[in-house]
Amino acid sequence: MLCQNCGTQNRVGAKFCAGCGTLLAASVPAVVPQYMPPVDMPMANAPMANAYSFAKPNALTFAERKEILDREVDKYLRQGWQLMSRTDTSAQLLYETKASCLVALVLALLLIVPALLYLMFYKGSRKLFLEVDEQGAVKATPS
Repeated sequence: MLCQNCGTQNRVGAKFCAGCGTLLAASVPAVVPQYMPPVDMPMANAPMANAYSFAKPNALTFAERKEILDREVDKYLRQGWQLMSRTDTSAQLLYETKASCLVALVLALLLIVPALLYLMFYKGSRKLFLEVDEQGAVKATPS
């Protein structure tokens, strides 16, 4: 069965098109159930009477959507993106970022320079109090 919307060949007895999801004409019953609005809703504001109408009036065809996606994917591929997977109406892209040398340099300076400054300029002091008692024993007390 050929879809009237996108031209996709569908299996016999299919209710919806495998390509665009449109309701196939042969699967619509002869008697279409009518929508009955609630009592408080005026008939002028009632939705469309056809309960099987899924397609929007300004919806693009399957081929038009595919062409738009082709152009968009090509634009991203020229910018360095990589194509991971693709269907007729969707695509998944990947962009690998590289490490920035400037950020690496700043991080190195933040970590290495303080360490070098510490080694060069830190001059701590320790005090030790020595005492010799009456028997000649030396007692060392850090302070």
